[in-house]
Amino acid sequence: MPLVLVAAETEVYHGVSVEDHFRWLEDRNSEPTSQWLAAQAKAVEAYFGSDDQLTSAQDEIRSGLDLDIVDQPVFAGGRYFYRRRLPGDPQPSICVCDADRSHEQVLINPLAAGSEYSVSLCRVSDDGRFVAYELRHGGEDRSTIRFVEAPSGLSLPDTIPHGRHRGLVFSPDGDGYYYCQDVDAEERRIQYHAFGEASEGQTLLAVPAEENSRLILIGDGVRLGAVWMRGAGEAMILDLWIRSFDLEDQWALVCSRRKTPFCPFLSDGRIFATDYSRVPNGELLQFEDGGVERAVMLKGATVSARRFALLGRRVFLQTNQNGSSQVDCWSLGGGAMQNILSSSEGSFRLLPRLSNTAKLFVKYESFVDPGTIYEVDAESGTMARWHPINTASSSARIAVSRSTYASKDGTEIAITIVRSRNGDGSSSTGPCIMTSYGGFGVSMQPRYSVFVNAMLRRGATFVMPHIRGGGEGGSSWHEAGRRRLKRNAFDDFIAAAEWLCQQAITTPRQLGIFGGSNSGLLVAVAMTQRPELFGAVLCIAPLLDMVRYEKLDHAAPWVVEYGTVDEEEEFLHLLSYSPYHQVHAGTSYPAILLVAGDRDERCNPAHARKMAAQLLEVSTGTRPILLDHDSLRGHRPTLPFESRVEAVARRVRFFCRELEITPNPGALNDQSRD
Repeated sequence: MPLVLVAAETEVYHGVSVEDHFRWLEDRNSEPTSQWLAAQAKAVEAYFGSDDQLTSAQDEIRSGLDLDIVDQPVFAGGRYFYRRRLPGDPQPSICVCDADRSHEQVLINPLAAGSEYSVSLCRVSDDGRFVAYELRHGGEDRSTIRFVEAPSGLSLPDTIPHGRHRGLVFSPDGDGYYYCQDVDAEERRIQYHAFGEASEGQTLLAVPAEENSRLILIGDGVRLGAVWMRGAGEAMILDLWIRSFDLEDQWALVCSRRKTPFCPFLSDGRIFATDYSRVPNGELLQFEDGGVERAVMLKGATVSARRFALLGRRVFLQTNQNGSSQVDCWSLGGGAMQNILSSSEGSFRLLPRLSNTAKLFVKYESFVDPGTIYEVDAESGTMARWHPINTASSSARIAVSRSTYASKDGTEIAITIVRSRNGDGSSSTGPCIMTSYGGFGVSMQPRYSVFVNAMLRRGATFVMPHIRGGGEGGSSWHEAGRRRLKRNAFDDFIAAAEWLCQQAITTPRQLGIFGGSNSGLLVAVAMTQRPELFGAVLCIAPLLDMVRYEKLDHAAPWVVEYGTVDEEEEFLHLLSYSPYHQVHAGTSYPAILLVAGDRDERCNPAHARKMAAQLLEVSTGTRPILLDHDSLRGHRPTLPFESRVEAVARRVRFFCRELEITPNPGALNDQSRD
C-alpha cells in the first residue's frame, strides 16, 4: 500500500539521533493524514468484508452485550439513583426509583443530546434533590457537567464548561455547588457557583497549571478539601488543604509534599489518607487539622491490594490475597475484622461513593458472571443483593486453574489459566489468547468479558499472567516494573508466552496477545522483541512512540511510571523498548490489528497511526497489518451499542482467522454454565 512521501524528521537526545519517518501522521487535520487514514479504512473494510462469519459473530456478541445493565448506584434522600441500560437501548440513561425499587423514572436520556452522546452520574446531593451528571461526546475524557432537580425532573440552566472533571461538592444549604474543572487555563481553580447565577462563580483557590499538576476537590458534607498534585523529580507529590463551606473561610494546610501513592479523603469531619511510604501494602492514617497523625489503623495487614471506604465508624476494605477476593469490615473503635464477602472464583470491587450517605455498594464479577451489585448498610452492617445481571445464555462453561512460572531473572510469576469445559474437556495443545497489564499498580483480577467468553466458546484458552508493574504483590510489585525497571514487566509477559509453549498449552502460531492502553504498549513490545513467538496481536488505544509519548496530549504526568527522555539513562531505556522504534526492516511480524480513535487524549491515536505506517513499510511478512480507526472512539468505552457490537465482533473474527480457529459448532451452541 503506497504511503505519502514526507521527509523524516530527526531529533537529537543526549547525543543520539532519532529519526521519525512518520511524524506527519501526528497531525490529524492534515490532508496527507486524512488520505492515509482513508486508505487504511479501505483495507480494514476489505479484510472484514470478505469474512462470511462476521455477521454470525455480530449476532452472538449482540446477544452477549444486550443485557439489563445497572451501574453507579447511589442512595440519597430515600431514593436510589443509578445508570441503566435496558436491552435495545443504544446508551444507558440516568434513572431514579423509590426505596422499595418501584416507580422508576428516567431523569436523563442521552439521546436527547444526540446518538453520539453518553451520560454518567457525577454527584447526587445528600438530600437527593440535585443530580449532577456528565455529558460526553463519543469516547472523550472531557465532559460538560449539567444539573437536574430530581423531584421534578427539571433540567437546570447551570452548566460547568467542557473540561476534565476534578471534583464537585454540593453546598449543605442546597443553594449551589463547589467544583473543580480542568479547562486547560493558566491555573487550576476551585470555584463556588450559586444556582441560577449568571457568572461562573467565585474562585476559592487557584494554583499554577504546571504541566504535570492536578487540583482535585474533595468533601464530606462537613468540610471541603483541596488536593494539589504535581511532579517532583521521579515522584508525584501532593499538598492537602481543608476549609469549611463558609465562603469567607480560609484554607488550612494539613500536609505538604507527601509522596504518592498517598490518597487523602474526608469522612464525617475527619481527615484520613491511605499511605504506602512506610509499609509495602499501605496503611490507613488519620490526621488532626494541623497535620499531626492522630492514629494508625490496619498497619501492616498482609494483603496484596487494598481499597478503602469509610462510612461512619466502619472501615470497609477490598482485599486480594492468595487468589481470593474479599470485602472485610472493621470498626474504628476496635474489635475483630469481619469478613462480609469472599470468593476464590471472582473479584469484588467497592464502587465509588457519589453521595455522603450510609450506603455502600459492592460489585462482584467473574470470568463468566457479568456482575452482581450488593448493597451494604454501614449503620447496621447488613448486606443484601441489590442487582444481579443474568446472562446464562451468553457465557461459556469454564475451568480456572492457577500456576507459576519463572521469568527471565528467575522471579516466580503467578498465572491464571481459563479453559472452556465445552466438548470433551481436553487440555491438549490449541489456540490461546493472553493479556496482562503490568503498570500503575493495577492488579489483574477476574473480570467479565464478552470478547473472552466468545473466544472460550471457540475452544481458545485464556491466560492472564500477573506480571510485575501491577499491584498483586503490593507496592513493591509495582515498583519492580516501573520506570527504569519497566523491562521486568515485558520480560515477565514474554516468559509467560514461552512457558505456555513449553507446557504444550499452545504454539506460537496459535498464540494471540491483546491489550489496551498500557497493556497495548505491553503487547506491542512483546511483538517487536519476539515476533516469532506470536500468531496475532490486538493492540487497542496504545502508547507506542515512547520517545515522544510525554509530548502528546496529556501523558506528561506518566513520567512517574515510564520515565522521561529529559534524563539520559531513562531516554536510553525508553528508546530500547519503544515499539515504534524497534520495528526493523526485513522482519516478518505477526498479524496485528491496531485500534484507535480521534477522541483519545490519554494515548494519542498518532501512536497507532505511526506504528501501522512503520510496520507497513518494513515488514516482510504476508500477515495483515490493520488499523481500525474511528473518529468518535476515545479511551473510554462509551461508543453507541451497535458500534461496540461491531468492534468486539471484529476482534473475535480477527483472532479466529489469524490463529486458525475453526470452532466446533457444538461448542458454540452449548452456552450453559455449571
